[in-house]
Amino acid sequence: MSRFVSSRIGLSLVVLGAVLAPGVACIPEPEPCPPAEDDPGCTGHRWIAIVNPSADCPADSLGIWTEDKLFKGGVGGPPPALARYCVYEWTGARVNPSVKQCLPYGSNGPGDDEISRLKTVLGAGELAEDCIDTAPLGYEQDVAEWARKSLNRRAGGVDALPTSAMEPTLPRPARLVAVDTSPDAFSGGIALGQSRHGDTVAHVARDLACPGGEAAPCAAHVTTALGLPRTDLANPLNTSPTQGGFFGTEGDLAQAIERSVLDWRDKVTAGQGEARLVLNLSVGWEDDPERNNCAPEKLAEDPESLAPPARAVLDAMRYAACHGALLFAAAGNDTGGPKPSSGLVCPARWEVIATPDAATCDAFVGAFVATYAERFPSFPRRPAAADQAPYDRVVYAVGGVDQGDEPLVPRRPLARPRIAALGLLASAWDLSANAVVTPNANGHPPTPPPLLTGTSVSTAVASAVAAGMWAYNPTRTAPEILDAIYQSGVVLQQNGTSIRADPDTCVGTNFCNVHRLSLCRTLGVPCDDAAPVGAQNDPLPNATIPKPLLDTLATEFTTATVASATFPDTAPIPSSQYTTVAASPWTFPQPNWPACPACVLAVRSANDVVLYARPGVTMTDLALVLVDRQGGIRSARVAATAQSQDALQIEITPQTGFSMAGTRSVWLSGKARTQTGSPVSVVQQIAVTGL
Repeated sequence: MSRFVSSRIGLSLVVLGAVLAPGVACIPEPEPCPPAEDDPGCTGHRWIAIVNPSADCPADSLGIWTEDKLFKGGVGGPPPALARYCVYEWTGARVNPSVKQCLPYGSNGPGDDEISRLKTVLGAGELAEDCIDTAPLGYEQDVAEWARKSLNRRAGGVDALPTSAMEPTLPRPARLVAVDTSPDAFSGGIALGQSRHGDTVAHVARDLACPGGEAAPCAAHVTTALGLPRTDLANPLNTSPTQGGFFGTEGDLAQAIERSVLDWRDKVTAGQGEARLVLNLSVGWEDDPERNNCAPEKLAEDPESLAPPARAVLDAMRYAACHGALLFAAAGNDTGGPKPSSGLVCPARWEVIATPDAATCDAFVGAFVATYAERFPSFPRRPAAADQAPYDRVVYAVGGVDQGDEPLVPRRPLARPRIAALGLLASAWDLSANAVVTPNANGHPPTPPPLLTGTSVSTAVASAVAAGMWAYNPTRTAPEILDAIYQSGVVLQQNGTSIRADPDTCVGTNFCNVHRLSLCRTLGVPCDDAAPVGAQNDPLPNATIPKPLLDTLATEFTTATVASATFPDTAPIPSSQYTTVAASPWTFPQPNWPACPACVLAVRSANDVVLYARPGVTMTDLALVLVDRQGGIRSARVAATAQSQDALQIEITPQTGFSMAGTRSVWLSGKARTQTGSPVSVVQQIAVTGL
């Protein structure tokens, strides 16, 4: 957590005053250095300041820091609300190379002298570190296609979008941008990245919005923007614009949102752009109260209390919303540990913040107000003041459910918003004839990505459903579209009672029952999305894996390492002892890595199961966790190390007290280590067949 603007610089001034105070007979010993920075995502290399929007960024004449405007803006520059942000990066130079100083970030980071120098350059401007706090929110090829089709069906996918002779211009595609780990692809298409998270969520959205591909009829032209460009914590200023990254800073995310809006604006101005814009943010970061990076007290009433990097993201999102865009963000996944994080991650937590009023929005949008009205005279950019939609927010949080409409497990506490969507076992990639020319495909057809489970997937589903509704109702504004897809969704129930959103996730509306979004229900066409029977307290079974695929899977695992699991397990579940990487305040995908992209639990009988596993990371202290219909958990301990990418067949044969009867879902919990050797937990809900 970055404390240096307030505490370290303040301490330096106090020490300096003690040394120079008149009348002091002796010079006191220097104060000891405060504790070193304990957050590996905060390296001191990059800071964001808020300054006079009409002036250039204050420059450092000593060359210790470089400066630049965070937001570039279109013709004429960014609006004042964005022009006030400046980004500073450390050049590696020292103010006094020969003088000993406190090095809060270690020998490879700026010291107190360099940070004090930056504060001097800025004068009265606000300053906060732009820590790496943004990250994405994660079978083999023979089951990937099954997973793809299964998710599409349960999310309300249709074989083809309906057309109408009465309205031949419909569906009218919106633009849908997945701001994530994949490189910018504004010229068209979905770019592959080093991390497959970004292109997976983009293709999940496109599968639903364009069941026949980009050829008409299609509800959305889906593309990608690089919001997480950073690749190496040891070199925090390194980015990979062409190959994409794995995590990022809040400033990175803010810039990607602005680029997405500016590119859309340019295309509209040129007469080539879509009328409507959807931004998919399957990313998030945890709240760090010492940094004010997410949820300071009274956030809804005073968003300006956010630190400059987080406020830059919020202002970029306001900028997008004022242009008429509809924004969805992932609610977040379980972080594990003795005290797991609770509540929505940011930016999803900012659903408590209303979209700016008309005057403020017009200032954000500038001259484009007239351009948009000229291009689309029948499509209001924002609701009229007299006809304000009931729930108009800068962003909408999306929670995840499995194929039986139960929350994904392990469940993140107090993070269930009123909008839910399917988030279990997603696999999507480009199968078209043009796949070989996909950015970064290098002339080869893309391979299936690892299966993803998490609220990242749910957010992509929600974005696609919204694009589907907008394609047939282009005259409606963003909050009106949101209300329509919410009202058409499946009302989730337990024991016949509607389930309410968790406290603090639904503020400013009385409609807080949880609805699961469905494309076919939104479009009013026949559905095969298996609506729940929650009123009977009998959850739907998970999708059945076809027997030919199971036979293929068993054949592929004939040479796998065989291990056994012991039941009952009396030791603590690993994820209760160690946090996941996502518990860091870095901005990560949601989930950040798939623990077991090829895992299937086959139930051969009530007390005889086998787990086919090919882990994505090396795991020790591995446990298989069973969740019953009342939410109770039991676990079986695996007597083996699960090596990354190695096939492992884990058997639980008949044991006293073990039974799968009444089991609702299953997840893996194991211990892994980061590149620096720190222990972390990895968790993932897995596919179960035969229940």
